[in-house]
Amino acid sequence: MTLYILLAFVFALEVMRIGRHRIVNKLLSTETMSPQSAKPFKDVGISDMFSAKILLISGIIKRVDNEKYYLDLSRKVQIENIRPIIVLVVFSIGTLVYVLIR
Repeated sequence: MTLYILLAFVFALEVMRIGRHRIVNKLLSTETMSPQSAKPFKDVGISDMFSAKILLISGIIKRVDNEKYYLDLSRKVQIENIRPIIVLVVFSIGTLVYVLIR
């Protein structure tokens, strides 16, 4: 049963990652990568506000004026460089918990 919960958690994380990836691609395709080229989410075609909020909190998307946003490429690269370490730590903790519970 615990393994199924862990698999469901991993699946949910992957679905969220795909949502964030789609938002980043939309911002890249509309060349919204500076404060001068910032656009509202509606103009870019972004409707997944949950993933957008995660990107805002992590600093990958920056807010300008009232409702205009742009992609911060340097922050995106910085986050991508640490992501494998985070995944390794989360996987290790999950494995440890699974082994201790079993």
